Amino acid sequence: KNLIFTAIHEIIIIFKHQKLLKMTSNIPNFKCITIGDGSTGKTTLVRRLLSETTVSKVKFSRNQFIYPIIFSTNLGTIAFEIHDLDGRDMLFTARDSFFRNADCALIMFDVTSHSSFDNIHYWHRKLMNTRGPIALCGNKADIKSRKVTLHEIKQSWGKRLKYFDISAKAKVSINEPFLFLAEKLMNK
Repeated sequence: KNLIFTAIHEIIIIFKHQKLLKMTSNIPNFKCITIGDGSTGKTTLVRRLLSETTVSKVKFSRNQFIYPIIFSTNLGTIAFEIHDLDGRDMLFTARDSFFRNADCALIMFDVTSHSSFDNIHYWHRKLMNTRGPIALCGNKADIKSRKVTLHEIKQSWGKRLKYFDISAKAKVSINEPFLFLAEKLMNK
């Protein structure tokens, strides 16, 4: 029973995705990749955005999902196809195909983990061929046991990347990185 339900559910999801893509054919559509260490909240961020917009989820390939999300901005309506790779396999499976043709990117780290902050350099290097803007997000900003300070972040990345302190779980500032990316992409 569960297998049949899962198959039917996947077919419905694919249908909704195709319908949504047809609806967005007249609006700007950008590929946005989310990267960072596992357990930093990339998928939670996307799921929080899903609860606020009309969207569907489609399994694209092994451990990768595409979430088309539509935003209404002062620059007009814009669609992002957010590509999310399963964080558990991120370091091992982040291949060139995942990064290919990305219009923009979001690097996420966990403000309660110095190791995820230290790995930003790795992820930033992976984006060297990305032609568009990159946003840096420090997630879990609502947690009191913060290990990475705003001063450290600004000192290390302030001149290279636009930084956003967010909490995907508490839905704090989750739209701001995408509005920044939209503004940069629309003003090219």
